[in-house]
Order: sequence, then C-alpha cells, then structure tokens
Amino acid sequence: MAIVQDHYNWERFRDELLSGANVADEAFLQKIRQRYSCSFNIGNLPHPFHKPAVLLAGRQDHIAGYRDTWRILENYPHGTFANLDRAGHNLQIEQPQLFNALLSE
Repeated sequence: MAIVQDHYNWERFRDELLSGANVADEAFLQKIRQRYSCSFNIGNLPHPFHKPAVLLAGRQDHIAGYRDTWRILENYPHGTFANLDRAGHNLQIEQPQLFNALLSE
C-alpha cells in the first residue's frame, strides 16, 4: 500500500490511518463494503459539473487506480486532474506537498 517508504510516511500512516483501522467496527465496515457505491453514476452525470473540482489519483494506487478518474474528467469541465507518481492510495501522506498545493489552488 505504501509506495514511498520512509520514517515520516510510516509515522503518518501509523498515526492517521492504522490507529483508526485498529479500533474499527469490522462487522459494520463489512456491511458498507458489500454495498459501497455512490448515490449516482459519477461516470454518467445528467449535466456536467461546472464548479471547480480537483480529481487526484495515485499512479500506483492498487485500490482505486487512476484510469477510472481520467475517464470521468469530461464531466468536470473546470476540473483539474493530477496523477501523482510515487503515490498509492494514501497520496496525502506520500506526496504531501503536491497534495496540499493542488488542494490549496
């Protein structure tokens, strides 16, 4: 899951993600995982979303991937798409400067 493996990234993963996973209600999460979806089809919006949007993807994300995000970009004419290399599913930890700069913009 971690692409950039160093002490800083381990500490953030441990403190921000692993700590929550260790106390998670697994029975509840299993129910959510079985029915996980959006309330609408994000790949086929009835109208384009004309407000600013940022679509971020980690190039090495083995959970969400980046290709699906690229496919829906046309639905967001004012959207910015960034595919961050050296980032998996936790790109806010592995590429914090890029992540923060893109969200700040």
